[in-house]
Amino acid sequence: PGDIIAAAKLAIDDKADALFISCTALRSTEIIPEIERAIGKPVFTSNQSTFEQILHILTNRIN
Repeated sequence: PGDIIAAAKLAIDDKADALFISCTALRSTEIIPEIERAIGKPVFTSNQSTFEQILHILTNRIN
């Protein structure tokens, strides 16, 4: 996790609205809150975005 947070700090730009981590092999989803605190911006990951889309689709089918 420390390496991912360090990389996020290096990657973020002051002009950016958010940080997108596009790697499904990185276990970054569980440390999103830590990354957000470290960089002061919202963070989205491939896995998180996929999961949220699936949840949205399934919720709509149930309702």
